[in-house]
Amino acid sequence: MLTLFPTILLVCGKVNFTNLSRYSELSEKTYRRQSHPAFCFMSLNAQLIEAAIPEQCDLHWWDGLLIYP
Repeated sequence: MLTLFPTILLVCGKVNFTNLSRYSELSEKTYRRQSHPAFCFMSLNAQLIEAAIPEQCDLHWWDGLLIYP
């Protein structure tokens, strides 16, 4: 992590494993081995909201503003 974030700030253009290896001391193979599949934050957020807000609670969302009827 100490190498990754400064390197991302230095990369010109797209941030991919090839460019990261070009601007850091780590190889492209190292970045590929350390990467994980993408994480679906939408489903996590939906599950957290369902767990936090009871079903009988009547909430309405409008333009990013929470309104209690």
